Amino acid sequence: MFSNRRVVAAVSLLAASAVTACGQPNVENFDAASLADVAVDAGTPSDDGLTTDVNTADQTSADAASPLDAAGDVTSTQDAGSTTCTADKDCPSSAPLCDVVQGVCVVCKYTAHCPGPYGRCVDGSCLAPKTCVSDKDCTADAAVCDSATKHCADCINHDDCSKGQVCKINQCLPTPLDCKSSKDCAALNQVCTSSGSCADCISHSDCDAKSACNQGLCVPAVCKPGEGKCTGPIKREVCKADGSGWESSTCPSQTGCEAGECKKQICNPGQKKCEGSSASVCNDSGLLWVSTPCKAGEVCVAGACTTKICKAGTTQCTTDGKLQTCAPDEKSWKTTPCAKGEACGDGTCKQYLCEPTKPYCDKEKRMICGPLGLTVKLDKDCATAKSICAEGACAPTSCKAGDKLCKGQDVAVCQADGKTWKVSVCPDADGNKC
Repeated sequence: MFSNRRVVAAVSLLAASAVTACGQPNVENFDAASLADVAVDAGTPSDDGLTTDVNTADQTSADAASPLDAAGDVTSTQDAGSTTCTADKDCPSSAPLCDVVQGVCVVCKYTAHCPGPYGRCVDGSCLAPKTCVSDKDCTADAAVCDSATKHCADCINHDDCSKGQVCKINQCLPTPLDCKSSKDCAALNQVCTSSGSCADCISHSDCDAKSACNQGLCVPAVCKPGEGKCTGPIKREVCKADGSGWESSTCPSQTGCEAGECKKQICNPGQKKCEGSSASVCNDSGLLWVSTPCKAGEVCVAGACTTKICKAGTTQCTTDGKLQTCAPDEKSWKTTPCAKGEACGDGTCKQYLCEPTKPYCDKEKRMICGPLGLTVKLDKDCATAKSICAEGACAPTSCKAGDKLCKGQDVAVCQADGKTWKVSVCPDADGNKC
């Protein structure tokens, strides 16, 4: 296994060796094998600042059990660092990724390659997630406690990393090489970004079909960027732009989720109705009527199948004033019009209180009769306009002297001032009335 410090050393040597007389990088002169040689020859600084020979120090380390292995924290190490490579195609399924700097196959290059949301990639192997409350709960391989996730991580920002490293997706990685074109990054199987640095990718198309581009790194895609899926009648999740996970959202008002998209509702969730001999209910998303045919002997009433719709002999009124009586089999209503001058109210035929829809006067108040002749409402108080109510209307406050109006059976006569009316009670002595 190889540490991040060794990767930094390897990349630094590569960068230093690639500088030409004019100060421009010439990375394309290095192949993957030479990159691996650089990494191995670089060695690892010891505690006293001297470089320890890799062939002796690393062999000693390999013979001894790793502290991580001893703790049972390594989740996948098989074949990591044991197979040489120049590309992923050279690697076995147990260590499927090629670290082109080291020239060896590894289980992971980035933390995102490890299973679970909080796995850690250390020296090409995946370590199990570790929960934490503060940094003191974390170990050297992931020394920072992410307060948002309560898990140990390599870093939260660049300041958590050593000199010559940057923080990407909670992992300290070597600072990218400078470049002017993708040719300068070819030895690392990378591309040159618009900011003039090498990266795995600029867009998703630079990664394979199973990966997505996230912060310039090709990492396993959890989902296809932009795709949606429904998690409830009005809730859905949309894949993040980098394909790294899902973001939850609620559909706008009067819409429901179907096939990962929010669509306009065609009914109110839970609403019921009858469609012929079937009872229909609006589904929870409001996007579909679900119909259930009624069984033999049943009828649909108010959106539900039932064998009886009423109690024999009970009555009710239709909206147009007809009387309905429940049939003996309790499965239907018999409708009967009321007699002339009557309308149905409260389950029985009643005499009109007034002529349906017609206005009339009650002293100086203009009243309107209801549509069935069984109700009355006040339309206007003529007295407030200093007028009288006659012939179902408020008399004009300006009139011609001598003009006459009928006020019920009485006669109203416009006075000489042209503003007031005088009412003469009828019938008169001769029995005349208005």
